[in-house]
Amino acid sequence: PPPSLARMLDESGYSMGSQGDLDASYESVPRPACLENLDRAKLKVELRTATRQLSERGLYHAAKWTGELVTQMVDEDEDEDEDGKGDAKMRPSESAKVDLSDSPVSRLKEDQSEQEADAVALAKTYLDLREYTRAAQSLQDYHGPKALFLRCYSTYLAGERGKLEEMQQTSEPLARAKVANRALRKLSEHLGQLYALEEKGELEAKSRKPGASRYMDPFCMYLYGLVLKQLDRTELAIKVLVKSVNRYPFNWSAWRCLTSLLKTKDKVTELELADHPIKQMFLADVYLELQHHETTQVLDILEALTDVFPNSTHLTAQTAMAHYNMRDFDEAQRLFQLLHEADPCRLNAMDVYSNILFVKECKAELSFLAHTAIKIDKYRPETCCIIGNYYSLKSEHERAVLYFKRALRLDPNYLSAWTLMGHEYVEMRNSAAAIESYRRAVDINPRDYRAWYGLGQTYEIMRMHNYALYYFRKATKLRPYDPRMWCAMGETFENLARYEEAIKCYKQAEGNDDPEGTATLKLATAYIKVDDKDTAAVYYRKILQQRAQEGQGQEERRDNADALLFLAKYSKSRGELDNCEQYCNRLLDIGGAVKDQAKSLLTEVREIARSRTLHGKERTLEGKRS
Repeated sequence: PPPSLARMLDESGYSMGSQGDLDASYESVPRPACLENLDRAKLKVELRTATRQLSERGLYHAAKWTGELVTQMVDEDEDEDEDGKGDAKMRPSESAKVDLSDSPVSRLKEDQSEQEADAVALAKTYLDLREYTRAAQSLQDYHGPKALFLRCYSTYLAGERGKLEEMQQTSEPLARAKVANRALRKLSEHLGQLYALEEKGELEAKSRKPGASRYMDPFCMYLYGLVLKQLDRTELAIKVLVKSVNRYPFNWSAWRCLTSLLKTKDKVTELELADHPIKQMFLADVYLELQHHETTQVLDILEALTDVFPNSTHLTAQTAMAHYNMRDFDEAQRLFQLLHEADPCRLNAMDVYSNILFVKECKAELSFLAHTAIKIDKYRPETCCIIGNYYSLKSEHERAVLYFKRALRLDPNYLSAWTLMGHEYVEMRNSAAAIESYRRAVDINPRDYRAWYGLGQTYEIMRMHNYALYYFRKATKLRPYDPRMWCAMGETFENLARYEEAIKCYKQAEGNDDPEGTATLKLATAYIKVDDKDTAAVYYRKILQQRAQEGQGQEERRDNADALLFLAKYSKSRGELDNCEQYCNRLLDIGGAVKDQAKSLLTEVREIARSRTLHGKERTLEGKRS
């Protein structure tokens, strides 16, 4: 059976493969200065050092990110053999030849006594074993930068674990949404005091060496920004995180936290960020998150970065995501296949790959991906999401929901699972559960247009049109260039008998690359409802011209029959009998119910033509007699 329609609402429909039309006026951005004269050997050593520093602080995702960049980076003077690895093992240490005196990785104050170093090492083992409270307690008497961060970070993680446990014990959705990390207030007060001292110290000692923080290092600033984010103190969180990444640009977790706080492109351009290669990765990442239609700019940034990191799986994944956002599914699938071949055990972003396979109905490929993911790690949220997509493609919606729920038990903030589970509930006609799933998705990420769109569709199914209109407006604000959003809002206006506003929405959709002609068809029907048949005829003719240019047979589409039938009746009413007969003849080729209507119209047209002929002959005879 074909994949469920509701499940494909936000994944298929309009092909945005001609995204270049949107960017036709866009000029390629110049290559960033930080990439022009880049010391690649120094950057490689910095990334290697950063991997160690991040690992020592328990920031494993950021450490993994920098570690992958190091191993996938190629020096300009590096000689490689056929397998691409060259004689790297035989070269002397690069670190010994690189001066890092002015590097962010050398500005961290890591001086500590032997006793404090031992306590930090022990606390780190507790942290690795997820004994967070014990790790924090073991560092109560130590106040060095690393000890301070590990103590506060362990306290934060203990609070997060308590939050998850409390959420699992709460069945009421509203009560569950109010559950918070109980450690946030205490951490905010403590780190806020240190940050105030840091600000005061900066004002009093501007000549101090940049980055040599007297009270807080960049990692504590990152943690403070993370706490402020959860307390909804957005502006201060952005300020603190910008300061953190400027001092230490290798903490990708800080960049990702900053990305989650930026709602518009204007907000991004206002940031005072130091010029650095990692900043370019951040810009590509945040523009992808914001899903701006200026995707060409993102691709330019990624192309420039690929020159430095030619083997980076992260950049390949980002490029695939850019094409996915452009709805260029063929190119996105090709890039994800390359990514899977280069790193067959990678699960990051593979859930997006499974979405593409779902849309293209590639059952065999999706089945293979699901079996591969299970072998790698069956308890990863991405794995559960891939399996859920597989069962959804097979129209086994109950089993799909089961796996999406498993993904959420592993990661309650896993956005894709909430949204996809909402789609499944729509297919199961469980509107209440669908609404709750979509609401949880927008709580996690208010920029997720798919969840807003899903809420609109669900309320539309429930015939609660005013509610649907509110959510479709949210979706169009996030995706103003997506014709599907405008068409959905236009349909809601039609259901509310607000036809003029519906027409405005359909015109917006038509002006934003509507290759399927859906908006054009809806414009024609909307103009019929406002009794403007002349304009409706214009749009119906446009539909037929578009189908002819696409090379589609007229019998292949139902909307062709609607257009031909209307134009036949319209031509008859205007006395254009030849045009009416042509449209009727085309309807005869389609068959079905319209064929009988076409025959009836043809009979009427021929009767009118015959009567006209007889009338003309009578007038001619009368003229001769006179």
